This record gives sequence, structure tokens and C-alpha cells, in this order.
Amino acid sequence: MNIRILHILIIITSICCAAIIYRIYLMGVFSIDIAEVGNVETNEVVKNNRLYMLSIKEKVIKGISKEKLTNSVKVLSEEIGVRLTGSQKGIEAAYFIYNTLESYGYVVEMQGFPILSDTYSYNVIARKSEDLEKTQRIVIGAHYDSVKNSPGAMDNATGVSAVLEISRILHDYDTKCSLEFVLFGAEECFEGSCKMSLQGSQYYVSTYENKEFLYGMINLDMIGDNEAIQLRRDKKLSSDFTSYLVDASEYRNVTIRIKQSSDWSDHDSFEEDSIPAVFIYVPSESFNHTPQDTISNVSFDTIKEITELVAWSLINNYSCKDK
Repeated sequence: MNIRILHILIIITSICCAAIIYRIYLMGVFSIDIAEVGNVETNEVVKNNRLYMLSIKEKVIKGISKEKLTNSVKVLSEEIGVRLTGSQKGIEAAYFIYNTLESYGYVVEMQGFPILSDTYSYNVIARKSEDLEKTQRIVIGAHYDSVKNSPGAMDNATGVSAVLEISRILHDYDTKCSLEFVLFGAEECFEGSCKMSLQGSQYYVSTYENKEFLYGMINLDMIGDNEAIQLRRDKKLSSDFTSYLVDASEYRNVTIRIKQSSDWSDHDSFEEDSIPAVFIYVPSESFNHTPQDTISNVSFDTIKEITELVAWSLINNYSCKDK
């Protein structure tokens, strides 16, 4: 036999043997589960799903309207103005919020609660009808009342505007967690007594029938200045919220500073009941609680940035489980 032909036959035989051995290898003779090969396809599916979710998130974020954010702050701080707890203006603000949420398709509730024997305030609560008994809930909240002589544009028409816009933009998206939008009354000190602050959020938490459904809370308060964005949280309670918001900020190239939690806004009522909460806030103390807290001092670029950040973090991230 020709030596060249012999070499060719040897090469062909070697290739065939190698192919057979590799097939046996894949089938597990060498203790490798063939399912691991399937993981290549699985990983590709996971990758495609992530890309799909990113495309959805980008689409949602592009729909956030600075015009609507501006309009909400304008109505609350200019058309309504000072919104003292229990006042007619405070009730007018609650109904503006109620009507806005209802127009977005939510089931809306006015939750009244007493401050004194002759003074009432209201929390405005919005849920999607299909989520009423469905899953655990994340509360996205802000207070709408202001202090005496202050139109409360920064504190806290800015937070209200963001919550309303997040509710609008996410209404038609199925999130892992049910979202509950709550605008609190009576957050500010009442008649000079700060022992009577946070009344709305305290009442909401204390009367919640199924607290095991409360997965956590995101609080937006004073978010319209040009200073650095702060995320305040209790390390023991809020790891999920912190991690998802940090991930969102990194992806969207937004700088946030993580700080220890505080006891001077509505998130504290949740933390006091061992419910995870985070407080997103932009320091703006120069005109806080003064007549100068007007819309002219508000940065709507900052509000929009924070609105995008929170909306982004809520889309298909938090690992709620059906009850």
C-alpha cells in the first residue's frame, strides 16, 4: 500500500476516533453532565432576556415627561399653595392627587385619619385592580403637606410629582412586585409640635392588615435641588432596595451617596415596624420651610433623573413572591 494513502487513512481514523471519544465525553462517561452543554443555549436565552428587559426599561424611561413633573409641582405650590395639615388647601391637594391617579387607571382610596378631635388629614393610596390580592407590595411614597407660610415646592411637591409620574409610566407594565403609590398627609410638624409629625405614614403602617405583604418602601422627599443625590437606608433592613437602586444608578451613570437612615421623613414609620425602606433626598436646606420654597428654585433635571432612577429599579427587579 502506498505510504501516502496509509498516512491519509491513519489521519481519517484518528479524526473519527477523536469524534467518538468527544461524543462519549459529552454524554457523561467522564463525569460531565451533557446538561452543561445545554447551558450554552440557556446562557444565550438569559442574555437575550436581559437585553429584552433593558430595551423595555429604556422605552419606559424615555416616556417620562418633564412637562408633567413641572405641572404637578406648579399645581401644588402655585395654584394650591400652602398645604397645612387639616386645612382646605391640604384637602384640595389630596383631591388633585386622587384625580390624577384615577385618570391613570388606578383604584384610588382616600384614607382619612384624625390629628386632633376636630382635625383630619388624608393619605391617598393607589393600586392596580389586578394587583389587589396578587403579590407582595412595594410602596412608593411622598408627603404632600407643607408648613405654614411655605408653598412647599421643594418640600415636597417635588416628591409628589415624581411618584405621580412613576405611577403613570409603570401602569401598563407587569412588575414582579405589586406597586402601591401612597401620598401621605401630615408629615410635617403640626401646630409647632414635631411630636405630631409623620402622622399619615404612621397611621398607614399601623392599620395595614397584611403587613407581610409589605415588601418595602421607597420614600421621595425634597428631590429637586442641584446637590448630590442621597440614598438613606437602614443597613439591616434595606439591602435589596439599596442594591437595585445602586445598580440602576451605575447603569444610568447617576451619582448617589449612600447614607445612614434618618428619622425625619415618612420612611421612618416603616423602619420602626421593621419594614425595609429607603429615603431618596437631595439636600436643600437654604430655603426649606420658608416662603422662598418656590418653583423657581427647583431643578426639574434632578427630579427627572431621580424619577428615571426609581422607575428603572422597579421594572422586573425586586424578587417578590406570590402570597
